Amino acid sequence: LYSVAFETEDSASAEESVGSIFGYVIPFLMVSSILMGAMYPAIDTTAGEKERGTLETLLTLPVSNLELIISKFLATTTIAIVAALLNVLSMGLLGGYFFQSMQLGDSEVVFSLASYIPAILLTLLCAVVFAMFASAVCLLVCIFAKSFKEAQNYSTPIMVVFMLSGMAGMIPGLELDGAIAFIPVINICLLIAKLFVFEFDINVILIVVLSNVLYSLIAVVIMSRVFSSESILFSDGSEGIRIIEKRSDMKKNQIPGMGDVLLLFSILLIVLMLNFIIIVLVI
Repeated sequence: LYSVAFETEDSASAEESVGSIFGYVIPFLMVSSILMGAMYPAIDTTAGEKERGTLETLLTLPVSNLELIISKFLATTTIAIVAALLNVLSMGLLGGYFFQSMQLGDSEVVFSLASYIPAILLTLLCAVVFAMFASAVCLLVCIFAKSFKEAQNYSTPIMVVFMLSGMAGMIPGLELDGAIAFIPVINICLLIAKLFVFEFDINVILIVVLSNVLYSLIAVVIMSRVFSSESILFSDGSEGIRIIEKRSDMKKNQIPGMGDVLLLFSILLIVLMLNFIIIVLVI
């Protein structure tokens, strides 16, 4: 028998090691902070106005439905971004304080914060893009609710899906390539994780950013169409969305309404994303 001596050498720099930790934590914090910052303004500007009875007055203004929706969308996005930045900044300062207090003697880890400036700037861009997407989704779902409480119930599945997808950066072996680059929430988290280990791929960054912007614009256009439908906008909350209808109420050549299509699309999107996350976790 022969003994073989070996030693383990970490080839990663201190910046890459610390950046990999940032890549695990920051995406989930950003997703949760932006979602919570966007959800309640979205509820208040849609279902809240219905409940207070101010929506009818708002619709009498000399502006188009698209302009009205864009103003709500931009206001919600701004609040979400500010809330996320304050939340992440406070947690970052607290984490930095604990990190500095744990440095003892020879075990001190030295790294340059200036090396993370490109990653931080691109992360801010990702935060803005994701805030647009989260605000658009929250507004699109809450617009069908009649009351504040009902809108909260509609937002619960969104919160679950976004939170689970926010853990994508923590899944080992999951790469940002192929169709994954087009999956919302997951692509943002994986992109941020790559940025903090200094992997900058311009093509992937453009795909992630432009796809989320496109999804947001599609949601805004759909919302403007919904605002033109009084049967959805001023329904009692359930009349605008019909899942099971009596046969006697069905008419010849009747097609599903916009509410039916949006609800079924949302359910299918949630199921697909949950299936994808389960498959990745099992693999």
